[in-house]
Parts: sequence; structure tokens; C-alpha cells
Amino acid sequence: MTRGSAARSQRDQALVDVPPNIGPVVFGTLGVGWVMVRCPREYDELMRSAGGVWEPGARQWLIERRRIGPVIRELQRTVDPLFRLVGIRLDL
Repeated sequence: MTRGSAARSQRDQALVDVPPNIGPVVFGTLGVGWVMVRCPREYDELMRSAGGVWEPGARQWLIERRRIGPVIRELQRTVDPLFRLVGIRLDL
């Protein structure tokens, strides 16, 4: 494996698949390097901790794609069980 392909492999592993939504949190992409996140205010601290930048005009967060993995994992850990508790499946 060459040095360039090793770097590319590590970069590809760091870019996780972004679901369309997790509960009330909606994701979108902006180019290759950014993820747009629309969510209730109660998730603001989570978005800040991921280095998110608030866009007041669009009322959404911009987070670097390489930093979205922990956000997705935290949302799946905390949001999914609450929706399952009331009978709403999020993995459709």
C-alpha cells in the first residue's frame, strides 16, 4: 500500500454515513466536507462540542463531516431509545 492510498483509506474511514434524520434532528450535506444539521435548541451544546457553527439565517448548524460521527452516535444513544419507548421506529 502506498503512502497516498493509506492516507485516503484513513480519511474514508473517518467519513461516516450521515442518516437523513435521527428523531427530530435532520441532516443534510453541503459539498463533501460539511453536514447541515437542523435540530431543537436542546441539542445546541452537542453541536457546539462538535465544533458546529450556527447559521442564524438558515437556522441550522454546520459541522465538519469528519466531526459528525460522535454527534450521530450520541443522538442514536439518547434519542432512539426514547422514540422506541413510545413505539416510533426510526430505522425505516
